[in-house]
Amino acid sequence: MQKPASSQLRIPAFFLPNWLPATLSFLLPFFYCLYFGRIGFNPLDSSIVFDGGYRILQGEHYLADFFAPAGYVPSLVQSLFFFILGVNWFALCLHAALFNGLFCWLGFKFLRLYKAPPLLALGYALLSGMVFYAPFGTPFPDQHSFFFSFLGIFLLVSGSRKSVRRGRLTWFATGPVFLLAFLSKPIPAGYAMVLAVLLLPVVLKRDNWKQGLFWLFLGGLTGLLLMTLILQIWRLNLDQAWYYFWTLAAQTGAERLAE
Repeated sequence: MQKPASSQLRIPAFFLPNWLPATLSFLLPFFYCLYFGRIGFNPLDSSIVFDGGYRILQGEHYLADFFAPAGYVPSLVQSLFFFILGVNWFALCLHAALFNGLFCWLGFKFLRLYKAPPLLALGYALLSGMVFYAPFGTPFPDQHSFFFSFLGIFLLVSGSRKSVRRGRLTWFATGPVFLLAFLSKPIPAGYAMVLAVLLLPVVLKRDNWKQGLFWLFLGGLTGLLLMTLILQIWRLNLDQAWYYFWTLAAQTGAERLAE
């Protein structure tokens, strides 16, 4: 028996390539930040990474030859931009725009990890691009610390959803990524590490939780060894490192809480 003609009609669905939302989640925030980030300069805050990147480019070592309240990783990355593009304003803004795009792309992937519709995930990613780096426009320790903290949480969560081999690599990378967050700025990296510990019972599967803890521990140990190597490069002793990374930051935090 032939079906009614109406049931044979096919209405073309809206075709959206899988790569398009992910690509837009990076490109649109990237160019948005690059445009608005070049409007102004805050001499008190924007100069931290600019000066740090220039000093590292000249061969100086952070906390040995010069001091900044935070921002070693942003300054190190900025030195690479200066090395490639020269010491100029565009190289500074391009650094921030790149991380703005990467942050929004990461947010898109995070939402897609939990089966959010592509357009919805793209919308939230674009909104994130308007408030993450674009209002500041130039590299800054807080934003970099938040970026790497979010990346660490993403790796921790996504590791349980990958194959065994890829999950091991993802969990192993979590420790070094949190180190990058901490060396950008201890806060919010410290809060993110606490959140990561609280998430462990949720993300580790019952049948392989021991394996997950092993690779997370191995990654964290690798991060500590890298930290020790960095201190050797900086020619700092542990007392100085403790003072700069903990005591000084705690004193500043206590003063602000008192206010």
